[in-house]
Amino acid sequence: MNREARVVARSRVQPEITVARSKARVPPCAKALEAELVEGEQLYNGRIYRLLRWAADGGRLHLELGVTRYFRYLAVRAALQAQPWPVLVPGGQPDLFWSHYLAIDVLARTADGLLVLTQRSGRVAVAGGAWILSAGETAEAGTCAPEALDMVGHALRRELGVVRLPRVLGWCLAVDERDGAWSLGALVELAETWPAIRAARCAEAWERARLEALPPEKLAVALRDRPWAPLARAVGLWAKNLLAARP
Repeated sequence: MNREARVVARSRVQPEITVARSKARVPPCAKALEAELVEGEQLYNGRIYRLLRWAADGGRLHLELGVTRYFRYLAVRAALQAQPWPVLVPGGQPDLFWSHYLAIDVLARTADGLLVLTQRSGRVAVAGGAWILSAGETAEAGTCAPEALDMVGHALRRELGVVRLPRVLGWCLAVDERDGAWSLGALVELAETWPAIRAARCAEAWERARLEALPPEKLAVALRDRPWAPLARAVGLWAKNLLAARP
């Protein structure tokens, strides 16, 4: 079975998102790991979105989200890495036995035509030292159903210091079957230039080791030769093909 992270759906229009109440059923091994994290860690155990169901209808993505906790995701991820187990049911839907967190992965092209790439610090808990496109983070759960563009804008603001909402060229949904994680990916164009991005202040600068920009024609080599977070690489390959198809 191919368990590489991969894109399962694509769209040119903003996805429709709804939020439902649904409690994840968690296996005993993950419950024990979660209890250890809650007791021993000082990290923020925030509320994040998890994917319940998805559909692609008429060229538009529809995502139904639930809510989980960051430590629960870490525990499920560790359990699946220790003992691989199918995380999908027939039709490519999430098996709700697992806590499938939803990430936001964004590849941004600057106003001067460069693609921004970020390498995460080796000190972070997940994907330490890996490259993650321009911005990538867990989708923090709010009090009402979010707009997909606002989720992308939030990631860019926290990780690149971008204030203005970008123009979105395309959307995708990717899954990593090895740890049950999903990603809402977006390829965007920024109003800011690379010098402005490089000089901007942002809340999550401590999470990165390196920030760089490269021309679009060099993205394929970067995706091939660098260590990537699996979902970010899957979204990056999709974005590369979308850029190549544009005039």
